[in-house]
Amino acid sequence: GFIKLLLHSSKKTYSRNMHMMHNNTMNMQMFFTTKTDVYVLFKEWHVQSVGEMVAAVIGVFIFAILSEGLKLFREYVNSFVKTLNLKLIKPKTTIQGEDRSKYETLLPQNSAPRASKANNHLNELIGHSVLTLLQTFQYIIGYLLMLIAMTFNLWLFLAVVLGMGTGYFLFAW
Repeated sequence: GFIKLLLHSSKKTYSRNMHMMHNNTMNMQMFFTTKTDVYVLFKEWHVQSVGEMVAAVIGVFIFAILSEGLKLFREYVNSFVKTLNLKLIKPKTTIQGEDRSKYETLLPQNSAPRASKANNHLNELIGHSVLTLLQTFQYIIGYLLMLIAMTFNLWLFLAVVLGMGTGYFLFAW
């Protein structure tokens, strides 16, 4: 019954897909090329000339640089959130000797050192939400760059790799 129907329908789908591939209606190359005729991410971004390819390579290069900047910005925000959470330490925490002076300097000037548990939790939630949003945005950019590299266009691939390397060089000082 059901298994037979499932196997029969999957054979039909496989056969139809293979037929489409043999008729060149589905054309995806699996090797690097230097051709200028390439679709980049969207049907509307169809590169067809050398000038368009140069513009696409420059745009992808800058996009890759910014992706590294976003990664390092997220790490900076993460360290800021951790420092902010240290500023809000509870006074009940036992700190002995020199370590106490280090934490006291982290407390904001002219403010009460005791923060309520609700405020601490809210600050942690906001910080974690911002970091989650930045991480999600970083994933989106990373996957877009991966898809650009998967066009198997050598120039676009080099723009992704060299852009990410340049971004690391510029932002990771």
